[in-house]
Amino acid sequence: MKKIISLLNVFILIILLSACSSDNVHNIVVVDSNQPVLVKKIITKNQNDNSIVNVTEFEYNGNKISKSVSQNNKIFYTYSGDLVTNIKIYDLNNTLMFEYIYSYENNNLVESTFKMLLNNVCEKRLYSYNANQTVDFTYYKGDLITQSTLYKTGIITIQNEEVISMDVQDHLNSINSNSTYTFDNHNNPNKNVIGFNKLKVELDRVGGTYQNPISNTNNYNNSIVMTDYSYVYNSSGFPVTSTINNNNGINQKFEYFY
Repeated sequence: MKKIISLLNVFILIILLSACSSDNVHNIVVVDSNQPVLVKKIITKNQNDNSIVNVTEFEYNGNKISKSVSQNNKIFYTYSGDLVTNIKIYDLNNTLMFEYIYSYENNNLVESTFKMLLNNVCEKRLYSYNANQTVDFTYYKGDLITQSTLYKTGIITIQNEEVISMDVQDHLNSINSNSTYTFDNHNNPNKNVIGFNKLKVELDRVGGTYQNPISNTNNYNNSIVMTDYSYVYNSSGFPVTSTINNNNGINQKFEYFY
């Protein structure tokens, strides 16, 4: 079980850190007339000794991501039109470990199913969009067949197309949490990937769609974790390196190749 959760955390961290305030900042960035900027490889290193923790390589069909391969897993993406409808995560022995299934209405994510197949656990996640740029969510939990136990409820606040805060109530563990984010005004490595912006309300994907997070404060059951991010950018405004440090012992460096 610990190995499965660890692999999932690696996947989430890669998405968040590889995953703007002016009106045109959300346009696709193109270096030449034919090729939009897409991240091809991310190297994760330990800041203490500069040792390599992970290497992830990405494949695309146009601006749509089709596959990523790391030292821990292989991830495959399926689209319907411009919307991501399925993500499957395999270990390196080709065992399907996790699966996400997404449903949309009016181009907004309204339901997702997250399957933890090796543990026969499944979450059903429902989203409702409000006129004031907030999103209400309800998570149910169960096995792979039925999800009827209320798990989490809460509200997400969006500003400039980024999630800036989350208030979450965990009903199974009787825990409340709150997270807030601030962002830079540069380009997120995944900015040009079609469909990723629709997934930003997923709690395991919050952390930057068009821009890059520069700080995150997470109050989990009255225990506060503060995370700071720093970047070096290329001439197109995309990160070539980033670092993440928090008071919970995480200190990693990421190198991006386009």
